[in-house]
Amino acid sequence: MNKNFKIGQSNELIQDDESFDLHNCYDFVKVILEEEKVLLFFEANSEYGKGLPSIRIKFVDVSYFSASPDFDKFGVFDLDEMGYKNPSDFDDKWLLNEEQANTGDHILFRFIGGQFIRVFSSKAELTKLTNKERLNEPSS
Repeated sequence: MNKNFKIGQSNELIQDDESFDLHNCYDFVKVILEEEKVLLFFEANSEYGKGLPSIRIKFVDVSYFSASPDFDKFGVFDLDEMGYKNPSDFDDKWLLNEEQANTGDHILFRFIGGQFIRVFSSKAELTKLTNKERLNEPSS
């Protein structure tokens, strides 16, 4: 998977010289599934993320997607951790970090409460959203 970010310390995304602490400073707000695309949206937490931009992670040419069976029964999620899993490994009690992962590994987002999203695609892009993009929620 080609990405414009790295996973650092299992709870943050790093892009260039900027770090996005998804565990402490962001709330997961939604996932949008489109044909061969998955979009994940995170908004700055009102208490700990004041002044931070909303972000979107866009997965393009998705060849694998799964979510916990009860995923759609919850509203706002707090991210617990994220990391990588070999495609044949479904023991999600442990995750690979950036240095241990291979380009064919899936990314797994685990949320507090046990919900998860697991995805693999040819490309993944982290984008900071403007206020206009937040309102329009573009997929391109």
